[in-house]
Amino acid sequence: MSAKPDEGISGDRPLNNPDDDELGYASFASHVAKRILTMAAPEGFVIAINGPWGSGKTSLLNMVRFFLCEREPDEQPILIQFNPWWFAGREDLVRRFFETLQSAFEGPGTEHRIRELFNRLGGMVSHLPVGTAADVGRAVEWLTTARELTVPEVKEMIAEQLRGLGKLVVVTIDDIDRLTFDEIRQVFRLVKAVGDFPNVVYILAFDPHIVAKALVEPGSPEETQFIEKIVQVPIDLPIIDRSALHRMFFRKLDALDELVGGHDTEMFDEQYWGNLFLGGIGSLLKTPRDVARLMNALQFTYPVVHQEVNLADFVGIEALRVFHPRAYDLVRSNPQIFLHSSELRLGAGRKEVDLNELLGTASLEESARKPVGSMLERMFPRLSANYDHGFDSNWRRQGRICSPERFPIYFAFSLPSGEFSTQEIKALLSAAKDPNEFGNILLRLSAEILPDGTSRARSMLDRIQDYTEKDIERAHIPNVVAALLELGDLLCRDEDRRGEIFDIGNSSVLVGPPSK
Repeated sequence: MSAKPDEGISGDRPLNNPDDDELGYASFASHVAKRILTMAAPEGFVIAINGPWGSGKTSLLNMVRFFLCEREPDEQPILIQFNPWWFAGREDLVRRFFETLQSAFEGPGTEHRIRELFNRLGGMVSHLPVGTAADVGRAVEWLTTARELTVPEVKEMIAEQLRGLGKLVVVTIDDIDRLTFDEIRQVFRLVKAVGDFPNVVYILAFDPHIVAKALVEPGSPEETQFIEKIVQVPIDLPIIDRSALHRMFFRKLDALDELVGGHDTEMFDEQYWGNLFLGGIGSLLKTPRDVARLMNALQFTYPVVHQEVNLADFVGIEALRVFHPRAYDLVRSNPQIFLHSSELRLGAGRKEVDLNELLGTASLEESARKPVGSMLERMFPRLSANYDHGFDSNWRRQGRICSPERFPIYFAFSLPSGEFSTQEIKALLSAAKDPNEFGNILLRLSAEILPDGTSRARSMLDRIQDYTEKDIERAHIPNVVAALLELGDLLCRDEDRRGEIFDIGNSSVLVGPPSK
């Protein structure tokens, strides 16, 4: 199965078609649409869909509109979609709001008359005074005093025309919580001013905590009461099924993996991935927007290094970069802690790293320390008192982030200069079937000098030690031994000692440890 076009970089696009729903919102949207079509709204009605940012409010609104449009043409309501976030400034919001209302009534007769009246009312309401949060609730009162000779009359004319229209009007207003506090107050002032028109249903989508702060001073007892005065039916967005959210992420990750040609199965441990995901990564994915943010990051970074890193570890460290950048910076800036934590063990008691205290230094909130700490303990086994050096070679082969040789790749998104890639190692082992070809590769690597003066042959000899006779066909082993014996002198360069006093150099690597 090839990746669909929409499996690429996501612009956090909301859903429009219920067939694309993966979180169970479609059935709820269908119920809301049916209820709207059967309800009586003689004096107008305001519904609020409450939910935090990224929880899918826009998707739900789109699906409600979809189901409203499924009716026969003569049964469909007039749908008006207004997004105040597209505009800026108080006067622009008011003008655009009434322009949107007018544009929905395009027919002759009654609709033409309604359009004219909305145009006139918009000009009046645009002169509403701008006040503090406490002034919002007095918007209509101002209308009936300062403009009592004209505004009430115009509103009644509109009401009369709407009653005679014989159609329900549904106005959806989205992204209210993205506005500035002054703009949020302005939107609610508008809804309050025109929310009592007959046969008109308003559906507002916002985060109630953000809107409440905008409407009144923090701590005021009226913090939620004002919303209740405008909104007749508050609806909390359905709780997202965590398993459905995870399935959405897995599907997108599968598509990305397939797009880059698949991961190296030898570098992927399904049990380790399951433990890392359930123990931490999964708890960081709380909304569809979280899934989109992490996948967008992976779309950019994973294809560059997918052959050199462990997929599970890479998803884990990228999840920290996206959701907890301070924890990510803590790891990136302190490899000595996460790769060599034994150096921090003090005294006879061998005191271990206090991971919770360490995360506290990164100003990580208490609620996030448990999942983040769980992830780090799995990704960096050296943090554990049960660390076993015998796994070092396996971790290097598997591309694990806990391998000092692999660690820089996760942050530079590229191989360090001169480092041998996994694909190069496999190509070298494959070449062992021909002793001449194998020997020529060794000579070429010995002649490739790196900026530090060592040859790439040294990097190759370091990496190839991770591979055993299980990785080389038995019939090819004599070819490897013969090539190393024949070319040994050419590979043993003094420069490959890298300058350290205790560096054993290529000669000792080739000879190996003395037999017991």
